[in-house]
Amino acid sequence: VPPVPADAKRTVKQASDIVDVIGHYIPVHPAGAQFKALCPFHNDTRPSLQIDRKFQNFRCWACGALGDVFDFVMKFEKVTFGEALQ
Repeated sequence: VPPVPADAKRTVKQASDIVDVIGHYIPVHPAGAQFKALCPFHNDTRPSLQIDRKFQNFRCWACGALGDVFDFVMKFEKVTFGEALQ
């Protein structure tokens, strides 16, 4: 597998709003300046997944999952970085 150029990652990241991407997979709701959702990475009963549009990242305050748009897609779909980039 050839390495992914840094500019490809940057281009996709700039074109992909994390709230929209995560909202494609799970229901996302506004919570002040950020967004919240039930975390899909553990048995969540209260919205503990926080999504920050300004910093384009997510964090689950219950299970510790965190990262950017690529990390979410990789973890949710159980795919490699290259597959998530596509």
